[in-house]
Amino acid sequence: MSRTNVRNFIFKNIGIILTVLISVLYIFKGFYSLEESGKTIYEILGDGALSAVLGFCITALLRQTGINYGNDDIELINTRSLHSKKVDQITPYMNLLDEFCEIESKRVLKEMRTKILAPRGLRYDDLFDTEGLYIGEYVPETKKYTDKTLKKEYKRKIRLDRKAIHYAQGLKLTPLLSSTLTSEGAKIEDPHNFGGDPVQYTKDCNRKQILSKLMCAMAFGYYTLRILDDASWQNLLWPAIQVVLYLVFGAIEMMNAYMFIKTEGNGSMLRKIDMLEKFNAYAKEKIKNVNCSEI
Repeated sequence: MSRTNVRNFIFKNIGIILTVLISVLYIFKGFYSLEESGKTIYEILGDGALSAVLGFCITALLRQTGINYGNDDIELINTRSLHSKKVDQITPYMNLLDEFCEIESKRVLKEMRTKILAPRGLRYDDLFDTEGLYIGEYVPETKKYTDKTLKKEYKRKIRLDRKAIHYAQGLKLTPLLSSTLTSEGAKIEDPHNFGGDPVQYTKDCNRKQILSKLMCAMAFGYYTLRILDDASWQNLLWPAIQVVLYLVFGAIEMMNAYMFIKTEGNGSMLRKIDMLEKFNAYAKEKIKNVNCSEI
């Protein structure tokens, strides 16, 4: 194996390597016992802060390893290459991209609102204008029922109709932008939200783990270690079991990061490619119509 391959291997797997080293050190805790350290509150906070940093490092290293594996996935690499080619293809029509994005955003907003209103028997054109603004023309038909059950059902229908209209009126979708389509970086209920990036994903994960890391940090700060006179290899069993559990949790975190990069990244890229192909057809058709009108 060449020196470059060795360096790349170490860089790609640095999270696993460091995690194994840290875990081995923890296993040897079996030669020690925990007891109250007798430290002041400031000393506990200081040691706890250091322990919190260590906990974050272990999680972050494993997560980054998962991201590295995800970025090296051959399927994602091929999809990114295809996306780059599609961007090159639409470069001659780039001046039309903002116009296309605005039209597409309005179309998708109408489509999503229609899906909300249709089950209630409501028509989009009766409630919204061509710009997507609410025109407020919903006036329920006045009906009188002598039967209490029918009257209750009719009131329920009006209530659900108004709820659907309110939901459709307040629906906010991510606007389609030319910069989004041409850059690397979707949710079913929000078609133009092409998902987060690895940086945002890492920030979100770190915020979720602050509490657990601080609790561990305080425990490590409060207790200290004392060498046992009767230390033996049997003392390693329980910490070894704990390490296995930590590694399982870490592996889950690593796999989550890997699947985020592969699934989220690949899925959003494919949707961008589809949208770029749609724009390509739109631009060619528009240029064709302009040329025909000039003849």
